[in-house]
This record gives sequence, structure tokens and C-alpha cells, in this order.
Amino acid sequence: MLATYEQSRNDPDLLALHQEVALVDACVAELLAAVDTGESLAAWDAIWTAIHAMERANARKDPDAAREAWQDIKGAAARGRGTSQAWRDLEKTIDLRRKLVESERKRLVEAKDVMTAEQAMFFVTALTAAVRDHVHDPDVLRAITADLGRIAPGTAA
Repeated sequence: MLATYEQSRNDPDLLALHQEVALVDACVAELLAAVDTGESLAAWDAIWTAIHAMERANARKDPDAAREAWQDIKGAAARGRGTSQAWRDLEKTIDLRRKLVESERKRLVEAKDVMTAEQAMFFVTALTAAVRDHVHDPDVLRAITADLGRIAPGTAA
């Protein structure tokens, strides 16, 4: 566990979500393959056929055929329900993907908006050099240098 912790702690892409998005994309592809079988339409056709068989059995007063037709209706309805559940699963998975992509995009935008400590030190050093190059009044220069020293100790001398 400690090794996994250290690996995660030192991972520069720890907050990146591109692997999770790829995993969700694979799930979406699998779910699409499951629902793209035409099973839902086939279930409705089977239900319709079984209803007609049940009506004929009832007209003939054949309880065995009616029971068989009823079992066919229930089986087709169960298959259609499974397809319906697959569509609900697909909807949830696509929504999860949307959230992951949104979070990853936000992370990337924020990463560009945040200055590293090294970038901040470079900025303060460059600003200090620009002030020294363009401000020639010693009193003003001392006041600016003192202010910079309070803002970023150790950078203005």
C-alpha cells in the first residue's frame, strides 16, 4: 500500500482524467453493441405475434396454447426490458463521460491559469530588473524595492 501511495503522490498526472475517459468510451462502445442488436424491435414483434396467438387460442378455447402464448409474451417483454435497461445504462455512462470530460477540461484550463513558484520568482525578478532599469530616482527606487521585499521576501535587493 505504501508503494502505491508513493506512486500516486509522485504522479504528475494524478488529477488527469484521460484514462478514465478512455475507459468510459470503451464502456459506451460495449453498451452500444449490446443495444444495437435490434432486440427491442424484435421483442415488440414477438409480443405482437404472441398476442395474436393468444387471441386465436382463446377463440379456440385452447388453454394450453393460451398459456404458451402468455409465456411468449412475458419472455419477449423481458427481452425488451433488458434492452431498455441497456439504454438506461448507456445514458448514465454517457453522462459520466460528459462529467469526466468537463472536469478534465476544467483541470487543463486551471493548470494554464496557475503560475508555478518558479514562474512567479522569474516574474518578480524580471519586474525588479525593469524597475531598476527605468526608475532613476534613488528614493523612489528604495521605496519600490522595500515594497517588493515585503511582497516577495528575498527577491528585491
